[in-house]
Amino acid sequence: MKNIKCINTDGKSVKNSSYFTKSLSALIMNAENMTRRFEMSRALLLSHGELAKEILATTRLVLGEISGVDFLTLPSGVDLSQYEQDIRRRVEEASDGILILTDIFGGTPFITASRVYASLENKDLMEVVTGMNLAMVLQVCGSLGSMTVGELKKEVMAAGAEGIIDLKDKV
Repeated sequence: MKNIKCINTDGKSVKNSSYFTKSLSALIMNAENMTRRFEMSRALLLSHGELAKEILATTRLVLGEISGVDFLTLPSGVDLSQYEQDIRRRVEEASDGILILTDIFGGTPFITASRVYASLENKDLMEVVTGMNLAMVLQVCGSLGSMTVGELKKEVMAAGAEGIIDLKDKV
């Protein structure tokens, strides 16, 4: 792994082992190993409206082309039984496991993913995390293929929490 040095706006080195340094290290390692990358797990982003689509589009702006991550949007008026079937199909296609990120706890994407999870015989192959944000999706893309879905879930949850920072605490 390459050493990453954080520099502040005054050009002084900053000691930082925060989420951003760890994530950047993971992304660099992932880019260096792209030729030998394999997918042990996949990720599926679920949201109301176009949020999941746009978070993935923003992730691609930052990282370039990525694989193993997909999205399903939930526009107003969609057939919910078809939406559930679409999620179920994606879960079944991910034989090595799938991490599902949803936008908000208790929302239709979360409830529908929970229904699919409840119907599975092998619950170890699916994880559902809610509160999706860009930091989480970046972490998914930096770690996908290098860990199990359970390990990926832990990494993503930490990235989501560590990515929420109050500026006043840092100044």
